[in-house]
Amino acid sequence: MVSRLVDAKPDEMRVYIEEAAGISRYKERRRETESRIQHTRDNLARLNDVREEITKQLDSLQRQAKAAERYKELRSRERRLEAELLAMRLRDIDNSLTQSRADLARRETSLESAIADQRRIEAEIVALREQHTAATDAFNAIQAKHYAAQSEISRLEQELAHHRQIGERQQADLKETGEQQQEVSDEIEGERSRLEELDSALAQLEPELARARAAEAEAAEALHQAEVALEQWQDRWQEFNLGLKELQQATQVEKTRSEHLLEQLSQLSRQRDALERDRNQLGLDHSSIRLDSQRDIESRTQEKVDQLAARLAEVDGEIESSRSLERRLSVELEQATTDLAAARGRLETLQAVQELALGAEDEALGAWLEREQLRSQPRLAQQLRVEERWILAVETVLGDFLQAVCVPGFAHHLSALPDTQVALLEPETADTEVRPESLLSRVAEPRYAVSLLADVLIAGDVDEAVRLQSRLGPRQSVVTPDGIWLGPGWVRINRGQRNAAGLLAREGQIRDLRESVSVLMERVTLGEQQRVGARQHLLELAASRVDLTEKFNLANREHAEAVAVLENLQQEVRRSQERQVALDGDIAQVAEEISRVSTILSEARNRAETADRDRELLAEARPDLQREQQERLSAYNTARELAEQARSAVGRLNVEFESKKVGRDSIGSGMARLDMQLEQLGVRARQLEQDLESGRKVQEDLHSQLLVQLERQVEIDRDLAGKRHELEQVESDLRASEGRRHDAEQAVGIARENTEQVRMQTRETEVRRESVVEAFAATGSDIHAVTSELPADADPAEWQASIEKARRSIERLGPINLAAIEQFDEQSERKKYLDAQNEDLIAALDTLEQAIRKIDRETRSRFQETFDNINQGLKRIFPRLFGGGHAYLSLEGEDILSAGVTVMARPPGKRNSHIHLLSGGEKALTAVALIFSIFELNPAPFCLLDEVDAPLDEANVGRFCEIVAEMSQRVQFVVITHNKTSMEMMKQLTGVTMNEPGVSRLVSVDLDTAVQMAAS
Repeated sequence: MVSRLVDAKPDEMRVYIEEAAGISRYKERRRETESRIQHTRDNLARLNDVREEITKQLDSLQRQAKAAERYKELRSRERRLEAELLAMRLRDIDNSLTQSRADLARRETSLESAIADQRRIEAEIVALREQHTAATDAFNAIQAKHYAAQSEISRLEQELAHHRQIGERQQADLKETGEQQQEVSDEIEGERSRLEELDSALAQLEPELARARAAEAEAAEALHQAEVALEQWQDRWQEFNLGLKELQQATQVEKTRSEHLLEQLSQLSRQRDALERDRNQLGLDHSSIRLDSQRDIESRTQEKVDQLAARLAEVDGEIESSRSLERRLSVELEQATTDLAAARGRLETLQAVQELALGAEDEALGAWLEREQLRSQPRLAQQLRVEERWILAVETVLGDFLQAVCVPGFAHHLSALPDTQVALLEPETADTEVRPESLLSRVAEPRYAVSLLADVLIAGDVDEAVRLQSRLGPRQSVVTPDGIWLGPGWVRINRGQRNAAGLLAREGQIRDLRESVSVLMERVTLGEQQRVGARQHLLELAASRVDLTEKFNLANREHAEAVAVLENLQQEVRRSQERQVALDGDIAQVAEEISRVSTILSEARNRAETADRDRELLAEARPDLQREQQERLSAYNTARELAEQARSAVGRLNVEFESKKVGRDSIGSGMARLDMQLEQLGVRARQLEQDLESGRKVQEDLHSQLLVQLERQVEIDRDLAGKRHELEQVESDLRASEGRRHDAEQAVGIARENTEQVRMQTRETEVRRESVVEAFAATGSDIHAVTSELPADADPAEWQASIEKARRSIERLGPINLAAIEQFDEQSERKKYLDAQNEDLIAALDTLEQAIRKIDRETRSRFQETFDNINQGLKRIFPRLFGGGHAYLSLEGEDILSAGVTVMARPPGKRNSHIHLLSGGEKALTAVALIFSIFELNPAPFCLLDEVDAPLDEANVGRFCEIVAEMSQRVQFVVITHNKTSMEMMKQLTGVTMNEPGVSRLVSVDLDTAVQMAAS
């Protein structure tokens, strides 16, 4: 730390002061706030880009919506032309299909005739195959006997050859067994002579081995006695060295203790003088007055901090509640916006489908309604309100009238009727009684359909409707909920026409969706207002919290400063009081210690002289012990050589004896094994002779059986030749019938191929007709209506050209977005939402910039305050360390937030103005003064000083030790030093010693405890 302070640059020196001031966290908060500002600006830029993009999309979607309307008109015309073209193609296909079916009937008749011829030939083949099967069975039976005879002959020949081979192999084995018997007999004789030789050698070695073992036991006993004598001498020698070493150590300890006691006496004298000076300098009255005043200040600041903390907690709770409310309102608003968009899309889809069902694609009808100013008039389906159960019944009864235009009167519109289907209804003025059993009672607002529904009765099911049918009056009918409509002599079950199907149900859904859209719009508007109010309230609370936080931090700093000053004063008074009591006790204790140490010093000198005399007397016995060592070693070496020679002789004889004994045992077991082998060979020879005799009898029996089988095979071969001739004749007849059947099959194949070709053509025509019918059904038109309206000379080419013209018009429109209107509304809502987000980001950016300014103010204040306090401490401590001179801190730069710090020092008698111009010792003392100034402001639990006093002279070391002693009352110091003056100041020493060469040992000494132990 000292070296870093000495060589620190201004910016690095500033970091130390910032750590002492505790403003590093402020710098970290400032960096985080700057990062948030940058992120907010980036988000604002991205948001502006998105807003610009959405504006462009809105312009594009508006153009796409117009193109979509034009596309719908052209697409409607295209579908109508395609329906007419498909009707013409269907008419042509029906004519072609009639001709194909007639041709197919003729072809199928020819095919059946060819198949009949083929069946007759196949019957003949079946009969021939039965004959062939019988002949084949007979031939196979004879052939099986032939193969069985051949198999038996082969088996007998193989067995005969096998027994001959066995006899030859047994004869060879018998000869080999006799040779082996002779070899085993010779080997047994040789092993018997070797066994006799080994028994003779073992009888000679046994006495020699006994004598060698006795000599070995005598030599081992002599060696043991020599080892015991040598161990006894080593014990006496170790006791001699241990006693001598103990006396040397005792002498050295007493001398060291005497030197330490002398030094301790000198130190105690200096300590007594210093304690008396310190006691005379203590003063407590002024510190007590300052302590009482500071306690009042701390109490007032604590009360202020508690009040602000309580208010700040209340505001935090309100902010959290407001944030939760704002998040909940945002989620609800987003859900309502999503539901509104979905409901609008569904409503627009149903409205489009409803318009198509009500004839929106009928250009002639649309033009006539425009001319008659009836475009805005409602249709009957839009006016009726029907109970849900009876919707299908009303659709069945009204049918095409559901598309009727409701007008006040239609008389003046009959002069220029359109060239298409149209129905006009006017409201009925006369009051009509609504009977509860009529369908009219299930309809609300039925004034345009009174006459149509008044005479229609209702029934719960078909059975009830059939019962009511017999009692119906003129113009009356009855209908069920599932759309079965009955009248006098008629029934209708089609449940409405194609274009009228589902009109009432769909109109009900449209009305419900309109109500849902209205409700959702109100929810979205109310939710937006509530969210804006909650956000405004949150911003107000945030501003209030910022102000409260500033006041709380200021009050907290004032309280912390008051507490720090109070604690310092309390510690100062307490230390002064404790110091006074301690000094009185220390002075008395030092006087007693001086007397005690003098007594211990005299005793230590006496013990050192006594240890020297004892050590000299003990050293005179060393030559006698050394001579005895030589004698004992010589006797031990002689006994060990004799024991080794005896042990070697016993080992050699024991190895020879055991090897011959093992050889004798091995020969005995080998002879037993050879005897057993000779007996086994005799048994095998007798068995082989018996097997040879029985094999000759078996060969004679097999030879006689083989002759019998050869005679039987000759008879079977004559029968086999006759059956083969009969089978070949049947096979020839069958091949001829197969050829005729092949010709018949070819004729049937040609007829079937021609029939299938015609059938495929017919099926192809039918498939084309089905595809045309499916395509026509997809257009949603009535085939009879379209066909009746087509001119007799209609040309498909002209219709195809019209379709191509409509398609080219559609292609010229380019890509069409049919959902452009819905997307336009969605993007408009999103644009409003993004505008609100933009305003929020701007407000957040302003709040963050205010926070940056507040952090800067706080950082300047705390840094300036800490800088001034450290500077005052440096100005006070520097002259004490140098015995004069002065030093101060200087800022390099105008902005206190970034200015560097330089240490300016001028020892007494020098003109140096910068710390880098000082000597090594002066730099160290200046750095120590700065460190202690920082420690006075913000003390650490402990401080490590690593050879800080190395470059100092004796005078500077003394002043350095005084400062350290003073600071040690507040800070615990760990000092690494080689200076004796510094070590004298310490209460506990820890070092490394080397009592033996190459062996280090850690030693810790508490000087006070050591002195007490030495005295005891």
